[in-house]
Amino acid sequence: MNFLKWCGLTLTITFTISSFLLVGIELTHSTGYVQIFGIILLLTVGWTIGQITRDIRQWGK
Repeated sequence: MNFLKWCGLTLTITFTISSFLLVGIELTHSTGYVQIFGIILLLTVGWTIGQITRDIRQWGK
């Protein structure tokens, strides 16, 4: 059950990040705020990955 839950979580996060990326690419093409968006995206993705790894470590115990 934990494995299925983890797979679902991974798929959800991957889908969210990819849709966020697509929207962001469209926005940056029209506005030109590529650097600002890139920094925000890197921070968001980094934080999300940190949260996931922390949760996986807690499940492993």
